[in-house]
Amino acid sequence: MLAEGDSAYLAKNGFDAVYPWRMFHMMVKVASGERPAFALDSIRLENDTLYPKHTIQMYFTSNHDENSWNKADFGTFPGASHEPFAVFTQTMLNGVPLIYSGQEEPVLRPIAFFEKDPIPFDKFGRAPFYKKLLAMRAHYPALSANAGFKKLNVGNNNSVYAFLRFSKDSNVVGSRLLVLLNFSPTEQEISIPDQNLTGKAMNALSGRIEKVNTARKLKPWGYEILVYGKSADHSLNN
Repeated sequence: MLAEGDSAYLAKNGFDAVYPWRMFHMMVKVASGERPAFALDSIRLENDTLYPKHTIQMYFTSNHDENSWNKADFGTFPGASHEPFAVFTQTMLNGVPLIYSGQEEPVLRPIAFFEKDPIPFDKFGRAPFYKKLLAMRAHYPALSANAGFKKLNVGNNNSVYAFLRFSKDSNVVGSRLLVLLNFSPTEQEISIPDQNLTGKAMNALSGRIEKVNTARKLKPWGYEILVYGKSADHSLNN
């Protein structure tokens, strides 16, 4: 059961999931350059103490309130900045994603709140992007809401946010996922600190098997999701 709020009272009194409003507001500040990427950790750590263990949080880049009143997504996360934050909402611990009506088109205007406002669907410009993200959640146990999470320091923490998601069963495809997010408009050099995360992995979004070296680069507003585990050459594109 979902509560459209983020009070700890709700999670402690029967609701399974909450809206992570504080995290969303921090995402907005990071996207605008007002706060550094590592500021997201302050909210994550706060949530760890605020909510009962494994309280589900419905992450989003837009919802009906934000779309109608604040132009979130197309205004708050404009252009290329939308994608790394969308990946963030799909891969965070204790999370399930919300995709608001029209984001897959995308509809780049506010949708009326209290009156009929039909959404035209024609181009589906973001549909392949969202389909891949949702397919990952369905197939990779490391993206289960209650799977493990480990924050990683891979370089410039002002711009780059990186973490490992992992499940208990290390012998299945997708038992470990490395998520690399560049929350800035400039290219970032990163260094993967864990040798267990180098070698062969699958790029989850391209479906290609690649050799993961210690040093990598992330394009402006770039992102990578690397899949590890037995038979890591399994691709959702097959």
